[in-house]
Amino acid sequence: MVATMVATMVMMGNPLGRFMGNAMVDRGTACAKRERPRRRRRIDGRMPVTNIAVVDADKRREQARRECADRNRLEDPWALDVPVGPDEAFSDTSVEADDVAPRNRGPNSPTIGALLRAKCCGWPRMPAAAECYEAMRTEAPTRRHLAILSTVIGEGNAFDIVNAWHEGAFTWRQLARAMRTTGPWTSEKVRLLNRFANVGEYNGQPIWNA
Repeated sequence: MVATMVATMVMMGNPLGRFMGNAMVDRGTACAKRERPRRRRRIDGRMPVTNIAVVDADKRREQARRECADRNRLEDPWALDVPVGPDEAFSDTSVEADDVAPRNRGPNSPTIGALLRAKCCGWPRMPAAAECYEAMRTEAPTRRHLAILSTVIGEGNAFDIVNAWHEGAFTWRQLARAMRTTGPWTSEKVRLLNRFANVGEYNGQPIWNA
């Protein structure tokens, strides 16, 4: 209706009609100029990627996500797929500490003896520390040897393990072999052992420390 009135006023030579008509033309031209930008063409159904920085950022985020997932898996105290370091990464030298009496060294380790007496009280024949000493060093362990090793590794805490090593009950390499034979063990046990590896990396394979 407004457009009809303006057209009539223009035809009659009314100056107001000419002014309003020019304003409507200018407004229409401005609206035509503000048309929506044309979307980028899709190639094979995908938008073309031209921003290299975005691609690099995505790769970095994916790499960080994988590293965080690996770290969380390795630090999970109940994870069962944390590897024990290789034998060559651990010392095979027995400790001869001056603060340990000769009668309490090696097969007479009081720490191993006390641990076995506390955790094997229901066994038909109570194991002795000398049996653990033998089980750590034998090439063909028996079922009893494996049971003793599992008890020492599974029931012993960090203080028991370190104190028994200090008393010469086993070397770190012997303990690593025993853990592979009787495993798998939780990452908490494996990380405790890997802390005492001689090197932080062996043949390019990292040894995860706690």
